Amino acid sequence: MRRFSVDVSLIEPGNFTAGTSIFTEESNLRYSQKMWQAMDDGVKADYGKETFDEALRRQLQTSKSGHRDVSEVSEAIAEALTQRFPQSRYQPMQLFYYVMVFVSQHFPEWVYDYLYIEYLMK
Repeated sequence: MRRFSVDVSLIEPGNFTAGTSIFTEESNLRYSQKMWQAMDDGVKADYGKETFDEALRRQLQTSKSGHRDVSEVSEAIAEALTQRFPQSRYQPMQLFYYVMVFVSQHFPEWVYDYLYIEYLMK
């Protein structure tokens, strides 16, 4: 976009689901029932209801966590729009998510997999 004299800033917010109504407990439960009913029987047999229920439990937990105050995101957007020389990337997020993104971008994939899939998901 630079060749068209258009500056671009990315806003990459972390977990702000608790501050929005994007994922409510009711909508998660409703969609999970629809997904389970529409799922192929072979997939159901391979993964099982326990795995599906565990994924739903984690989704419900995630939807209740994170920042409730979304003003950090609004401030990042306002800064990107009003600064003479805005940053190319804004990442309003908790330290946990910032480190997770950093590791995923700058470390070998096996490090990320170990830290955030194997270790934290136990």
